[in-house]
Amino acid sequence: MLKIIEKFIAIANAKNITFISWKSNQKLYLALNGETDLDLLFKREDRSLVENIFDSICAIKFHSIIGKCYLSIEDFIALDEESGKIVHFHVHYDIEIGEKFIKSFIFPFANEILETRIKHKDFDFWVSRPEWEMLLLLLRQALRMPLIHSKKKELPKIGDCTTEEYIWLKNQCDHKTLKSILCKKFRIEITNIITDLVYYGLNTTKLYTLKRLISKDFNTYRKYDEFNVYFRQLLKKLSNKFKLLIRKAGLPVPFRRVFYGNGILIAIIGCDGAGKSSIANYLTNFYGTKIDVLKIYFGHGISNRSIIILFFRGFYKVINKFFKWSKFLLNIGNIIYATGIVLDKKFSIIKIRSALRNGFLIITDRFPQNQYAGINDGPKLSLNDSNENSLFYKIMANWENSLYRDLNQLILDMVVKLDVDIPTAYKRKNGLDSINRIERKRDIIKNLQFDSKTKILSVYNDNIDFNFVKTKIAISIWNLCKERKG
Repeated sequence: MLKIIEKFIAIANAKNITFISWKSNQKLYLALNGETDLDLLFKREDRSLVENIFDSICAIKFHSIIGKCYLSIEDFIALDEESGKIVHFHVHYDIEIGEKFIKSFIFPFANEILETRIKHKDFDFWVSRPEWEMLLLLLRQALRMPLIHSKKKELPKIGDCTTEEYIWLKNQCDHKTLKSILCKKFRIEITNIITDLVYYGLNTTKLYTLKRLISKDFNTYRKYDEFNVYFRQLLKKLSNKFKLLIRKAGLPVPFRRVFYGNGILIAIIGCDGAGKSSIANYLTNFYGTKIDVLKIYFGHGISNRSIIILFFRGFYKVINKFFKWSKFLLNIGNIIYATGIVLDKKFSIIKIRSALRNGFLIITDRFPQNQYAGINDGPKLSLNDSNENSLFYKIMANWENSLYRDLNQLILDMVVKLDVDIPTAYKRKNGLDSINRIERKRDIIKNLQFDSKTKILSVYNDNIDFNFVKTKIAISIWNLCKERKG
């Protein structure tokens, strides 16, 4: 069990907060080790106390997008510093279950399930009785059946994980206790169907029949009628497809969970060979499993595959190859390439601003600066270049500098300055950059100045323990997020 979960249990017990893990208890060990979500049920009246507990363990409350956002369900996410794992607490204050994306039913069973809780046989953790868990498993499966079913069309098959969980619960259940619950909560037709499902195995036809009966008997516990559910499901499916297309275009559309309020902007900088891309990719994948993360690459080398950069780079290469004899044309080529870089970065700024408004965590690989021209993502067209006095050149250089004025309006929440020894950096770049140039870039990174609100994290990234480096950065970013969102 992770330390952060142990801390949660200790505080909840000390405050006499009643809670349980109410589903998937067959594999509770995975949730307690941060491998899967931990689904917890609390009393509705304890809501403010529960939020205080999560605040005390440095968990952050996230806003789930429509289709994953429900009346009585909240998402708290924390980072266990000892293991470096993300823990997702899926917090429920009612039994809100039902159709995919909708969960239109809120069943009045929560308090009774909490009052009859038991300790897990292998862990010091409260769980629901297996009889209640079996009942809820069957209800969840039944209510996911299609609203309209044609006899010509087969009902959806029951998944292997559901079957495995069902068999485990069947062996745990006390059938007299289950029968008592059924007779107390349901009429005889529903009781008989559920009993058949428990004794004779899962059956999609019986689950579909159970859905029709439950929908009729518990209609007063529904948030939406069947027409509303069908319409909302259709709308959500279309919305998901549209969002998928937009995300493929690289635009920041929320898909999982986002911060309440504005997002968090983190820049990873360092000389060539410091490990910027490795760290940025790791952080994007690490946090991206639970929350919406936008990664921006501000470089313009071969790693940048944007259409804008590819087009202008191609144009630049053609001029360099066929017009080496003309200094004027070579300068035009340089201006054209710089134009492409500026356009690409301006588009990235638009994406960052949109992502900040939508509550994303934004990770940038590199970050443009105008304190040093011609190096370390500085301006390519310097206004102070004495060799270029043409009006056109100065206009383009001024336009390029407008990019850096736009960037200066973005206040970074954190800058991670990666440092590395020069021989290691030279080796990582396969000698493509000179030692003197690497040393100059390294010094520039150390001397770069940022806004007073920006937190600076300096990290030495050698070859000894990369796991330690990336975990340290991940924890520091999470603590910053908690500080800014606490």
